[in-house]
Amino acid sequence: MGTFTGIRTPAIDGLKVYIDVNNRKCLPDPDAAVSSSTKLYNLMYEAGSSSADVPYLSPSGNSTGHAQMSFPTFNGRRVAYQDALAAGAGNDPGWLGSMTSNTRVGSYTFSSWFRYRRGSSYQLAENIYGGGFSSQTSFYMCWGGTADDAGVLHYSPGNVQNYSHGYAPGTSGPGGSDDLWHHHVYSTYWGGSAGTWESRFYVDGVNKNTSTNQDTYTPWTSGTMTWGSWSGGYGNYSGYMNHFMYFERQISDAEVLAIYNAQRPFYGI
Repeated sequence: MGTFTGIRTPAIDGLKVYIDVNNRKCLPDPDAAVSSSTKLYNLMYEAGSSSADVPYLSPSGNSTGHAQMSFPTFNGRRVAYQDALAAGAGNDPGWLGSMTSNTRVGSYTFSSWFRYRRGSSYQLAENIYGGGFSSQTSFYMCWGGTADDAGVLHYSPGNVQNYSHGYAPGTSGPGGSDDLWHHHVYSTYWGGSAGTWESRFYVDGVNKNTSTNQDTYTPWTSGTMTWGSWSGGYGNYSGYMNHFMYFERQISDAEVLAIYNAQRPFYGI
């Protein structure tokens, strides 16, 4: 359990990555300004450490894209912001991690908060992704550029799409591209054999869709973790985000709601 800027995150088993950009204790100088030149590794690594010292997070990416990241103040606290449109095609501004030293598990959960608008004036790519495993599986924030659908894409090894599921929140509905803060979670359970696959998608603590289709689905055993994109130069996110969490298990409905209720005061909800 950790307390950062007044936000207490519930103690939930399986948590491997937790990013709150207000947690500056890992910066070499805790009083240093957080700016567009600050990278994910500045926020997450202990002072004096190298990328090899921190599992899961070995950030890389295009420097042009990184220049379009900043940490503005919202509600008196910092949040992350990235501008995919300004970065330009091929300059992926998403936070990139590494799973090279950690075998990817079949059951996992991603959780994060987002605030964004849809449209050609705000987005670089046709589809907007919130995070997941690069070019393999991810949750999408806005499908098809002009659609408001949100959900999850699952790819098995060989980049063969097995299943896509989601829901249509509408531009003014919960989880839509309405320029308001929303909490998004997706989780997958894989039991290791046919018929043991399940995926869930949540917005603001509520389960919007559960799928148990695609009995032949098999997960990847490796992959690059992303936050705010699908892969380099595609699916890049423009908007605000914070409180990224990655669990190596499928967390329960009650645990998703507990995270939402614990973190929403940060966003004035």
